[in-house]
Amino acid sequence: MNISVTSPRRQVAVAVALVQLAVTAVYAAVPDVSNDARLLYVCAAPIAASALRLRAALFQLMLTGALVAFALAIHGGPIDSAVRRWSLTVGVVAVVGGVVVIIAASARRHVDEMDHAATHDPLTGLANRTRLGDATDAALRRLHEAGVGQVFMVVIDLDRFKLLNDTHGHHTGDQLLVALAKRLSRCAPSGAVVCRLGGDEFAILVDDPQGRLAAADVATAIAGAWAEPVAIDRGAVRTSGCVGVAIATQTDDTSSLLRHADAAMYRAKSAGRSGTCI
Repeated sequence: MNISVTSPRRQVAVAVALVQLAVTAVYAAVPDVSNDARLLYVCAAPIAASALRLRAALFQLMLTGALVAFALAIHGGPIDSAVRRWSLTVGVVAVVGGVVVIIAASARRHVDEMDHAATHDPLTGLANRTRLGDATDAALRRLHEAGVGQVFMVVIDLDRFKLLNDTHGHHTGDQLLVALAKRLSRCAPSGAVVCRLGGDEFAILVDDPQGRLAAADVATAIAGAWAEPVAIDRGAVRTSGCVGVAIATQTDDTSSLLRHADAAMYRAKSAGRSGTCI
């Protein structure tokens, strides 16, 4: 079993596990080891199990059971009540701790998956309208309260996507959307929320507290990124998109900002393919 030790948390967990193994060796070899050492061993098992997360917790649980059995067997003959009591304590703590860790980790993973599904697009993995709305609410609240910086929304619509879908099938269309979503994520400003609104329409929310970004430059970068050929199964596909940008004012809310950006995008589309409107 591979256990990464790159993060500080993992390094601490592995160190605790090693301490447990060292104390176990003393516990197994010396029948009259002090109760303090036994207590350290009992505490180390659930700490290491929880710190090392689910897969390693399972491994930790099995290891603890094996070590307890070994500790009981190595004594041979009658086992005094103290050793038996501490051995049983270790076993119970290990089992209970392991079960709790497994149940908690499974529940947490299920909740995380549900939260992710509720706020992300299943095809592209980008944020969905719900996540975009929450992020926009927070950004506009910051803008209205602080009165500094800027918030702007970029809406992008793919040109001739319906024709591509009808000609080459939905699978090709889905591949193109996924590839373009990745490209949008790469070219969006750091910290921006990239969203798939639905179909072939995407949005990017930019919260710029320092006011250092130029909305026109962001729109130009996006349009340029979409103009590059996209490699999919059937070969390279050349695409383009229309970009609309709306810069928030003190009176804007989430719905009005998105509506203004959408209107700008349709004005760009009415002027022809690959257009940009701010």
